[in-house]
Amino acid sequence: MALIKCPNCGHEISDKAEKCPHCGINLMEFLEEQKNIKEQEEKRKQEEREKKEREEKEKIESQIICPECKNSIDKGCVICPICAYPIKDEVDRKNKQKIKIKKIVSAVIIIVIIAIVMIMSLFFLREKKEKEEKYSQANNYYESDQFDKAVEIYNQLSDYKKSKSKCKIAKLGKQLQEADNLISQNIITEEDITFCDNILSETKEYSKLKKIRNTVVNKVYDKAAEYKFSSNDLEGSLERKYELSKLVEEDKDISQIEEIYVDYKAYNNAIKELEKENYKAAYDECVKISDNNEVPSTFKNSYKQLYENCSPFIGAWKTEEYLGDWFEISLAYSKDEHDAQNYGELEMPYLRLSVAGSSMANEALTGDDTGNCYKNLTWGDGKISFEYHDNGSQKPYHKVECSILDNNPKVYLDGKECNLFTPQGEKADSEKQEPYIGMSAYDAEYNCTWGKPSKKNITETQSGKSEQWVYSGYGYLYIENDRIVALQK
Repeated sequence: MALIKCPNCGHEISDKAEKCPHCGINLMEFLEEQKNIKEQEEKRKQEEREKKEREEKEKIESQIICPECKNSIDKGCVICPICAYPIKDEVDRKNKQKIKIKKIVSAVIIIVIIAIVMIMSLFFLREKKEKEEKYSQANNYYESDQFDKAVEIYNQLSDYKKSKSKCKIAKLGKQLQEADNLISQNIITEEDITFCDNILSETKEYSKLKKIRNTVVNKVYDKAAEYKFSSNDLEGSLERKYELSKLVEEDKDISQIEEIYVDYKAYNNAIKELEKENYKAAYDECVKISDNNEVPSTFKNSYKQLYENCSPFIGAWKTEEYLGDWFEISLAYSKDEHDAQNYGELEMPYLRLSVAGSSMANEALTGDDTGNCYKNLTWGDGKISFEYHDNGSQKPYHKVECSILDNNPKVYLDGKECNLFTPQGEKADSEKQEPYIGMSAYDAEYNCTWGKPSKKNITETQSGKSEQWVYSGYGYLYIENDRIVALQK
């Protein structure tokens, strides 16, 4: 708390008082009023100062300095009122000088701008010319099917004109040319076929690539139609031929190739069935073969003739007479000229004859009669006959005749009818036995769980003949006098 003087009467009063007790003035209103008066006074003074400054500025701006006497004079003076200097002439001279300088600067700026524009124009024109030359060169490569060179230049031009779209077509054209080279090779892999399939599918819509695509399509078709079969991989080469033909089935009529595929597929299946001695199944496969393809149809006709005439005789013809000899008749196939007539690289069927478990060679084909062999084989009218010997030319040939008339099998050796145990085939797997000492050679080969031997090693000495039969994965059987005398597992 403090005492202050009343601003109106001068008496001391509290600084918290609202009214003066002496003069009755409202201190808050009085102070506010005094504040307003003071602010208005300051505003008035500020306006006067600004007015004065404007007047002084206008005065200064309305005056110039006489270049002769250096005194301030009005701008409007034509002649200096102090020294009589011709002010107007000097002003006109300076204005002209300023205008001249402005014109020079403007001209220089315009010249610089024109120069920059010309330089940039020349640069862009040169760049455009270079691009146009490259584009023209790329188009020439493109039109002449030099797609690898066209792709290289189109990639440099990026989005210039139609470079991007033409580059895409040129890349496809380059891949078509690669496919053309692949199809021209002797060996075609699965990867090659997949590549060709993809590129032929992708290029169907492009008229530019129609000619080269048609070339590839024709090559694929010709390759499929002329694909060389491999006797070592008949099934693989069949599938490759078929896969090739499927590449162009939308562009070409592949019915002829499909017929070849079906024929060779049946031919291949028939050979597989023959390997397993499933003669009826092999016959059923042969029936599927048409007469339009030489090798399969030749095989079919040959096998059908053999099967239809000789299938009743298939099996073992075992007799008690003639030193215990027994004969086996079966069907087989081979490309070995000692067994059957060679037909290129592909196998043909033939009638296989065995005596006492050992196959006999056809003397007419081998030209050699020093081993087990036969000659003069004939069949028909329910009979099969042949002549054979089993120990070299020093023994005479024996004539064998097997007949099945009215379901009555008979066998004759040198014209003498023999007691016949069978003609029989193999037993079912469930009926087959493990090999044992004393088992007959016939049962060892046909009714044994080890199956047929992969190889027979024959040893002849003064005391007689012995055989070692080799079984892959099982062991060895040792045969003497048509019986197992030892075995090794």
